[in-house]
Amino acid sequence: MLYMVTNTLPLSAANHNASSSPTIMLPIYHISKFLETNYTNNEPFSLARLGRDETTQATRYPNTTLLKSTGEYVVEIGLGSEGLIAHLLFDTGSTFMWWQCLPSSSCYNQEDTFYDSELSGTYQEVNCFDEVCNIELPFIDGCLDEEEVCNYKIQYSNNRRSIGIMANDKVSNEDGSWSEYVYFGCGRNNTGDAFHGTYSGVLAFAFDPYSFPFQVGATRFSFCLDSIENDGSALYLHKIPTFQNDDVAFVVPLLHSSTRPQAYYLGLKGITIAGKKVPISANKWKINSAGQYGVMIDSGTLITRYTICWIHAMR
Repeated sequence: MLYMVTNTLPLSAANHNASSSPTIMLPIYHISKFLETNYTNNEPFSLARLGRDETTQATRYPNTTLLKSTGEYVVEIGLGSEGLIAHLLFDTGSTFMWWQCLPSSSCYNQEDTFYDSELSGTYQEVNCFDEVCNIELPFIDGCLDEEEVCNYKIQYSNNRRSIGIMANDKVSNEDGSWSEYVYFGCGRNNTGDAFHGTYSGVLAFAFDPYSFPFQVGATRFSFCLDSIENDGSALYLHKIPTFQNDDVAFVVPLLHSSTRPQAYYLGLKGITIAGKKVPISANKWKINSAGQYGVMIDSGTLITRYTICWIHAMR
């Protein structure tokens, strides 16, 4: 179980009181639950994960708008006035959430029922002159031609992209006991081979004002990333669940770097292999004053990675 505590920057659409906010619990599943392929052998599954990750790792956090769109966990959430159940890719590296919308010009096939903006009674498009649209962020595309709606564009690696309009609508849990209005990308043009039907969009969890935790005013969130074999776990916002003595879980605070403020880091102190501590300087595990080093944690990166120097030290 991982948790973090942050200072939130909720958008002007909502007034939040974190101390009185109820706990939000959303189901989170390993993506293999929705795949036809049953990975009973760990080796081919690991190779498949590594292959997907290797092709786009270089563009995860550079100074560019290119992002990855891979991941292993999806969150179940209700969309719109009807609470349409959707599965969104859980990504701590994404800053803006989006999902596929009808009517559309180009969408990839998905297993979930398509969200139709015309059928949601709580759907509202963001006006081009709204303050939400007039912020200089990579994904905000502003007004195009004579349109009066705000556009967004997220360019992923390998020519994958999501293009559409910024909108506001209600999201909820399965039984409707919790709901909140959020800004999101209504994806009308979503292309790329990496998008597949196991999820209908991306639930952004980066440290950013447009991410999901910030928009619902959550000063903390916790999640348990379950194994492939299990049926799923839970994602909590606002409050952290209490563990029993026999629970196999531990709580780890997440850190931030000045050079990559949207990313999360883990306060790792070292690695032990077969009872022996790997001879790596403790300073290399920490984020220094220049924002270098440290250990980044990212739900969209499929394989744990080390620098070549660390790998040599482990051999």
